[in-house]
Amino acid sequence: MGKKDNAIYVRSKEQFENPEHFDQVKADEFPHRSSLLDINRRDLLKFVGGSLALAGLASGCRFLPQQKIVPFVQAPEDRLPGQDTHFATAVGLGGYATGVLVRSYEGRPVKIEGNPNHPSSLGSTDARTQAELAVVYDPDRLQDPTLFGQPATWDEFLKAARSTMSRAHDGAGTAILTPNVGSPTEQAQLAAFMRMYPGARWFQYEPVNRDNVFEGAVMAFGREVEIVYDYSKADVIVTLEADPFLDGPGNVRYQRDIATKRAVGEGAMAMNRIYAIEGMPTLAGAMADHRWRVRSSAVLSVANALAAKLGVTGAAGAASPIDDKRLTALANDLTANRGRSVVVAGPHQPSAVHALVHAINATLGNLGQTVKTTAPAHVNPGRNMSDLKALVTALDAGQVTFLMIVGGNPVYDAPSDLRFGEVMAKAPLSAHLSLYPNETTEHCQWGLPASHFLEAWGDARGHDGTACVVQPLIQPLYDSRSLIEVLEHLQGKGRTAMDVVMTTWQPMLAAAPGGADDAWAKALSNGVIPGSESPALNLTPTPNLPAGLTSKASGEIDLLILPDPTIYDGRYSNIGWLQELPKPLTNLMWDNAFHMSRETAKKLSVGQKTQVLGQPYYGNWDIVKVTANGKTVEGPVYIHDGMADDLLVVHMGYGRKVAGMVGNVGDPIRQGGGFDAMPLRSSTDPIFATNVSISPTGRDYKLANSQFYNLLDTNDYDSKRDIIRETTLAAYMKNHEVLAHPTTKTMEPEGEEREEVSIFQGPKGFNGPDQYQWAMTIDLNTCTGCGACVAACQAENNIPTVGKHETLRHRAMHWIRIDRYYRVEEGKAFDYGDPLITFQPVTCVQCEKAPCEPVCPVAATTHSHEGINQMVYNRCVGTRYCSNNCPYKVRRFNYLHYTRKPEDVPVLKLLQNPDVTVRGRGVMEKCTYCVHRINHARIKSKREAREIQDGEIVTACQQACPSKSIVFGDMRRPENAVSRSRASNRNYVLLESLNTRPRTTYLGKVRNPNPELEA
Repeated sequence: MGKKDNAIYVRSKEQFENPEHFDQVKADEFPHRSSLLDINRRDLLKFVGGSLALAGLASGCRFLPQQKIVPFVQAPEDRLPGQDTHFATAVGLGGYATGVLVRSYEGRPVKIEGNPNHPSSLGSTDARTQAELAVVYDPDRLQDPTLFGQPATWDEFLKAARSTMSRAHDGAGTAILTPNVGSPTEQAQLAAFMRMYPGARWFQYEPVNRDNVFEGAVMAFGREVEIVYDYSKADVIVTLEADPFLDGPGNVRYQRDIATKRAVGEGAMAMNRIYAIEGMPTLAGAMADHRWRVRSSAVLSVANALAAKLGVTGAAGAASPIDDKRLTALANDLTANRGRSVVVAGPHQPSAVHALVHAINATLGNLGQTVKTTAPAHVNPGRNMSDLKALVTALDAGQVTFLMIVGGNPVYDAPSDLRFGEVMAKAPLSAHLSLYPNETTEHCQWGLPASHFLEAWGDARGHDGTACVVQPLIQPLYDSRSLIEVLEHLQGKGRTAMDVVMTTWQPMLAAAPGGADDAWAKALSNGVIPGSESPALNLTPTPNLPAGLTSKASGEIDLLILPDPTIYDGRYSNIGWLQELPKPLTNLMWDNAFHMSRETAKKLSVGQKTQVLGQPYYGNWDIVKVTANGKTVEGPVYIHDGMADDLLVVHMGYGRKVAGMVGNVGDPIRQGGGFDAMPLRSSTDPIFATNVSISPTGRDYKLANSQFYNLLDTNDYDSKRDIIRETTLAAYMKNHEVLAHPTTKTMEPEGEEREEVSIFQGPKGFNGPDQYQWAMTIDLNTCTGCGACVAACQAENNIPTVGKHETLRHRAMHWIRIDRYYRVEEGKAFDYGDPLITFQPVTCVQCEKAPCEPVCPVAATTHSHEGINQMVYNRCVGTRYCSNNCPYKVRRFNYLHYTRKPEDVPVLKLLQNPDVTVRGRGVMEKCTYCVHRINHARIKSKREAREIQDGEIVTACQQACPSKSIVFGDMRRPENAVSRSRASNRNYVLLESLNTRPRTTYLGKVRNPNPELEA
């Protein structure tokens, strides 16, 4: 038993090539101390003397200020102090909804979880959904109506709007610009508004849209359709620069379906097989069993060659950058799994690729099986860019007298050649209904505060068309209105938003058993409206479809402009949780960059400056000047292993100037903000550019990257201490113990067993059978590295953000980190072109023989009888001995008073989870298995005179995880889920040779390569 082979796992090419420097950095307790070397002896004595003089005042900055609380004089009915409630609602993005359950405490929402009843979430969330809680309490939100920046009222705006519309015949000259609207009630309201003012026009635009997807559907089927995938039935998945784990509607559900098919063990010996063909590494590509890199512009030629091998009528089989052997093996695998496969293209790929994918899926018999076509959830879908162009034309011609922009930020994110900020000034009356004041608000006369979805009534549809009611959990914090309310008032009606939503669903609810009132109550309780899923359409692609499809022209270097993995199109720029969340695959924080391969960087003579102690592998990067579509932007480069050569990828959403205290570029404290890549977008093709030129500027820029923070305490390559265990499905089926960890007994040379002896002996009753014994497992085979667990942990445990300046000093506070490892075959060179990638979430592993406990001089870290390594915050004096003694490097120290802002800004106090202590400066903190949730369950079980049931306690990370890679529970009973997981022959212990006896263990990774390609 033990490791399957001699492969090694490294965090970067630099670690592989220069392990001595890597070990030097790892062993340095103060990696940011280089500036101290410049201090002379006299200044050092001044600092020492000053610190001694202020020692008596330390308590003034060490502890949080005392605050008094007052209990209810007369308690509200049906409310118990400390008792929380949950309400079903939905969060929308891009016009598609994900059902959620929101925990409400004393009338305020404090945590967002997935709704198990909603098909788009199945009880899980992604990182952006977790961060919506920080949006509602953001003090930088637009709070009151403004006119030219001065305080105004809603009545004044409504009077001005009605007056302008009444002057024109039938509302001519009125234009409404909205994001993609998926709410049936908002669609009905807009339709009613257009009937009242038939001369008005409605436009839709979002910078991140699915225009190419719908255009491809029109090419294939002659009409716009939604594409819904059933990955739970797919044994072979081919992604053409697509990332179903992160992009587009249904991504949370799709993670679950794909991961479920990869959970081998306990009798399940079958796995799906994933092929990823892409220019830049994606989460799907990291999980893929085969990943082939190609330039984005070459994806259509690859799809065409594959279509020809599959026998798609009209496919010419043009030259492909992927060799014939691999394409033949892929085609054979797809053919052998007819009706049980999926081919999917990324939403940014041209419409021709999407049309060809439909033809391929039809030929494979996937339509109606793993691929379903339904009616669109939106009105006039796929027309974002054409709508925006039409609006700009009308504005430029002076045809718009009243422009109302709902949400969005077109002044910032519209293609630069449309000059949106300039032409919108021609409208005599302009208003912006928005959560935040932003670049567009500054160009409008009226700034109107919009209500957050947690403050307003509404409805929405999920990725498969399932409808749900959006119900508020809190009264609007500010003088805000929803779009439904604004449209209602503009039409001169007086209904409440709830009445409007109920009217929309009255016909369907009235037909339900029990009547409309009972059906409405159930819809609010369950979070879904039964029977609202969009029915499947029986469509057949156009015959001979591939004929005439041409590949996108490519230049010497191609440029791809994509939404950011965390802050999306910039709408989340002001949310510190997402700015500081390490981005999947790169672990960059607070900035964007021009991603390129090593070969491309070498060709351009750019890259990273000399690495110095204290700034390992993430320090100063060259700034380049990139010109495309007649516009020039400067930004740092980032060498991204796994990138296709001659391809440049940049993420949008940064460089904001009117975002808020967190998101504004050039903030003196956070020092983040990145650069604005939006000027590089063209209305002809806002995603892809070929006429690109790149030149170095001679300057450099610091990028914060958490990939090399909190390095594991290993003396050799990570694999020599069992960091990652990995094998293939064939090897696992041949020997089920290939990944297993050694048993608690070791074998003598003669074959006799002996008990392993430990120098640590626990007290009597310690970890006894009469106590709950908590444990956790993390399945590396299903973990996608999406970061939802990190965001959920931060939201649950009041973990502060520290800003870019502090992250550069290794002071990020996340209790969970996701380490990215590259697999290198022993004796071979590092394949920076196509490295095999594995993710490993690491948090406190709750050692039974914890090295941190005996070194704490004040017993701030102790061990519970239930196996939890506890933290007593009010004992901690900040020696950091525990952190230095932890081989897993999972403890975080509050160097500064990061929680000061919530104390100074009252609304931020509402964001804090009342069940978790808010820690102050000088305190060490870490994961404790969500012990507050354990205590809630303990109190409830005692009140009911029973034991805590298996599955009754769900940790925050476990609850959010879309792939359900985390299992938690009481390991005493063998029938419990965590016990079964620990008994798996894939289970192993991280750094097992240290004998720390962790309660958190890992399940090894199994890949399923095609035997034809392994021969």
